[in-house]
Amino acid sequence: AVVSTQSTGGHVSQAFSWIHWAISVLHRDLYHMSEGELQKRPEEMAQSDLVRNSLDSVSLYFDMLDKIFETRDFLLGREAWFCDSALALVLENARTLDLTSWPRLRSWLERIRLQPNWDLVTADTRARNS
Repeated sequence: AVVSTQSTGGHVSQAFSWIHWAISVLHRDLYHMSEGELQKRPEEMAQSDLVRNSLDSVSLYFDMLDKIFETRDFLLGREAWFCDSALALVLENARTLDLTSWPRLRSWLERIRLQPNWDLVTADTRARNS
C-alpha cells in the first residue's frame, strides 16, 4: 500500500493505534466468531455466547468503520497509510463475511485492493487458501 508522504507525528501515532486495534480487538473477535477458523461462513458457526458476543462486536466495529468512511477515503484521510493495509489484511483473512450492510467499508476495501503491490501483500494469504 502507498504510505502518505505527509507523515506527521500525530498521523503516525494514529496509524499505530489503528493497527493495534485491528490486530488485538477486531482480529480477536473475528477469530472467536468463527471459532478459530476465519474462513468459516456465518451459517457454519456455532451459536455459543462467545460467538454471539463476537458477532455483535464485529457488527458494531463495521458500523463504526462505515461511518468513518462517510467523510474519508482512508483511515487517516485522503491517502492510504500502512494502517489501511493492516486492517484490510485482517478483513481479507475473514473474507467469507458478507459486507453488504456496510457499503462504505466495502468501497474502502476495494480501494485498498487497488493500491500498488496489494497482490504482493496478499500473495501468502491467497496461496494458503488455494
